[in-house]
Amino acid sequence: MRCYAHRVYFRAMKGKDIKRIREKLDLSQSEFAELVGVNLRTLQNWEIDRNGPTAAAVALLKAADAGLLTRRTRKRKILNDRHR
Repeated sequence: MRCYAHRVYFRAMKGKDIKRIREKLDLSQSEFAELVGVNLRTLQNWEIDRNGPTAAAVALLKAADAGLLTRRTRKRKILNDRHR
């Protein structure tokens, strides 16, 4: 684990694990980045182990791996947030 000022990065989830989750969901990098709420370059950096995801991102990635986060649930959340 590396700690930088205001963010903690976890190395428990490697780039190959993130890529496996994305491929399991049959999503492009762009689609998967949108699903987990990061920009494309961030996801690409995760997949090549340049940077590691934050704790919050790891939680989202694990939810996606468990099938709890899909394009539909993400879209529903966005729509619900707009009506608040």
